[in-house]
Amino acid sequence: MASSLIERTLGVLDALSGDARGLPLQTLAQRLEIPKSAAHRICQELIRLGYVRQESLSAHYQLTTRLVALGSRFLASSGAPDIVQPILDRLAEESGELVRLGIIENQRQIWIAKAQGARSGLRYDPDMGREAPLFCTASGHAWLARLSNQEAIALVEAQDTGPADDYGPQAPRSHDELIDYLNRTRTHGYSWQVEHAGSARRRWPSR
Repeated sequence: MASSLIERTLGVLDALSGDARGLPLQTLAQRLEIPKSAAHRICQELIRLGYVRQESLSAHYQLTTRLVALGSRFLASSGAPDIVQPILDRLAEESGELVRLGIIENQRQIWIAKAQGARSGLRYDPDMGREAPLFCTASGHAWLARLSNQEAIALVEAQDTGPADDYGPQAPRSHDELIDYLNRTRTHGYSWQVEHAGSARRRWPSR
């Protein structure tokens, strides 16, 4: 349960970022495990500051584009897009695949840039700013393979990634299967995944 006001406020923003249609007050309160009155006060203050709006028909709370603008402005000021985007575009063109750049921050891997190389067929094109599911992505395995097995499992267990059935048939379903993939990555020096991806979140089973 979120305790401090800052933690609760960030929790509201995080919850709303996952659904462009918005969320009702009751859902926000349940996810943060706080009273509806507290969730309502936070939402009203965020509305006043321009970070949230309330949809007139459904009364759902939705994020505005203000956070997007802040993030975009930060990335632009860092100069990273100008440096990495041409590289991603070239890799995508040569491979015909989706290419993504992830950065490690606070024990999380966040996708911050992408280039789509596929020209036809089914294309997987996720939104940027999303936290990479560590247990079933090539970028996740590449990072975890640099850590000890114990450290890697701890990071995966801490990540809320949803039901296992929402992921591909080749995604690891146990610690042993995950370690097998990490050992393969360590041996080859790179990682690749086939039929691993999914769209929902799941909670990795703890020992």
